[in-house]
Amino acid sequence: MNSRRKKINIMLRSQVLKICSTTELAKEIGRIKCERAISSADCGCIATAKLNKAKAVFARKEEELPREIERRPFDVEIVFLKE
Repeated sequence: MNSRRKKINIMLRSQVLKICSTTELAKEIGRIKCERAISSADCGCIATAKLNKAKAVFARKEEELPREIERRPFDVEIVFLKE
């Protein structure tokens, strides 16, 4: 086994990386975008967190996300690094 493949296998086994279906991710992004008044990039972050059972991490709180959280909470935990 070549060293690149070996490194990839090590990362996958460590669960540092998880491979998601792009079709499933695209559908989830689209579903969130249709329901929420937030950017497509934010939808992508939230969808990725949901599919990976992780937290959605954002650099700072902008207007749209807190407004949407107040209107109806997301089904993933949202974390802001800066308030």
